[in-house]
Amino acid sequence: MATVPSSVQLKQILYLTDFSRASEAALTFALGIARVHGATIHALHVVTTPLETYPDSLKADREIAEAEMRQVDARLRGVAHDASVTHALDLFSGFERAIAEHGIDLVVIGTHGRTGAERLLLGSAAEEIFRRSPVPTMTVGPNAKREPADNGILDRILFATDLSPCSAAALPFAIALAKENHSRLLLLHALPKRRETGNGNGSKRELSVAEAFHQLHEMMPGSLTLPQSPDFAVEFGRPGDAILAAAEQRGACVIILGIRGAEGHLGVAAHLDRATAHKVVAHAPCPVLTVRA
Repeated sequence: MATVPSSVQLKQILYLTDFSRASEAALTFALGIARVHGATIHALHVVTTPLETYPDSLKADREIAEAEMRQVDARLRGVAHDASVTHALDLFSGFERAIAEHGIDLVVIGTHGRTGAERLLLGSAAEEIFRRSPVPTMTVGPNAKREPADNGILDRILFATDLSPCSAAALPFAIALAKENHSRLLLLHALPKRRETGNGNGSKRELSVAEAFHQLHEMMPGSLTLPQSPDFAVEFGRPGDAILAAAEQRGACVIILGIRGAEGHLGVAAHLDRATAHKVVAHAPCPVLTVRA
């Protein structure tokens, strides 16, 4: 059963940009959250600097990045913000430094989410960030709607879980967001398709569905009162497909996943594996918010 915080702190947002179209799309969502929660946006571009980089080349890269960042700064007018370009040996070290410096509550990043061979997965930068980030990370893929609703983007929340402790770690965050935003919260579990067994009338499958529903209900704190009663759904099929279908059908504004970090197997809990995370982010009609266990 989840222990739910009284509120979710979304006051310091780190917006990572490489000035691509994917990053521009993510900025729209960062702005939506900042306006709803009264947050400050810290826009950051990291110029990676290999040891063999020549000073003149580094200076030119920085000047180009600073020119691009001035355009980002213009888009951020109207909300509390700062915009900066920094150097680091790699993207994550610059990102990590910014989180510590600003006390970041949420990271927002865009990704091209290129499909193709499953082994290619997400762009390495976006995946490295959300796998290693110590704070919740919102990844905006290419199919996410470009304009959030007037009342913010978190009014219909889809929390997908494989019922493991790892994925359940994100539930308190989902519940607190639903409470603060007066959101409709849907808890979803996907069961794999399999051949009927047992007495031939499907009783074993029905029992599995009943147990899955029971466990979903058990995840919610009994004394919790939400502005809108939560919904529960159990679907058959591959987890990625089930999550995407539910997000589309229910008009989800954000998908929340509890994930493992970058250590060992890069997986989203047991069957919400790395390929599922790729598929969801690459094709989701809304941002995907990941919370590390």
